[in-house]
Amino acid sequence: MYFCFYYFYYYCYCCCCYYYYYYYHYYYYYYYCYYYYYYYYYYYYYTTTTTTTTTTTTTTTTTTTTTTTTTLLLLLLLLLLLLLLLLLLLLLFPHKPGHY
Repeated sequence: MYFCFYYFYYYCYCCCCYYYYYYYHYYYYYYYCYYYYYYYYYYYYYTTTTTTTTTTTTTTTTTTTTTTTTTLLLLLLLLLLLLLLLLLLLLLFPHKPGHY
């Protein structure tokens, strides 16, 4: 009983109650709790470590890449607009020979 409550109090409280109140169901619910506890523990450990780390890394990388790409595209667009403006000015006001 102590072992049951010690290990499965948070994850398998219902199973412990079954063990405590229905003694003849002890083995069935005990092993069910045991596997459920380890499955939940490994699932929780995997999701908290892997997902959090991956999400943080991915989010940081994605944000940096997106910002860099957006900045480069804006600079290229600005350069293209300046070149088009220069071309337009040259077409509208052509340089006459002999005039500076």
